Amino acid sequence: MLRKIGLGVLKATAFDLSIRHHWVPEHRLHLNSYMHRSYWGRGKRREHDEMELIAKLISRGDTVMEVGAHIGYLSQYFISLAGPDGLVHVFEPTPETLFYLRKNLAGISNVRL
Repeated sequence: MLRKIGLGVLKATAFDLSIRHHWVPEHRLHLNSYMHRSYWGRGKRREHDEMELIAKLISRGDTVMEVGAHIGYLSQYFISLAGPDGLVHVFEPTPETLFYLRKNLAGISNVRL
């Protein structure tokens, strides 16, 4: 019951915010406090095992394709792993999340949206 009330309050007071990326501290992640609550709510535990596996698969200079990028949480990580000589192609079909994805990838030169 308390969780339901808390989520209702969070939804009613939703706002946009920017947090430090858990895996790429030099990047900020722009999101909505309610719609994207799992990004700030779980912290560095979010997809921990997957993130460590990804770090073993992507090397500097690699070209990466991400289909279904959502708001760019993984995109920013892929970009950091591929480095300035790598390239990340990012696809996202959902207009609701494309707004945040564009903000999260703005100014990054080695990404193609």
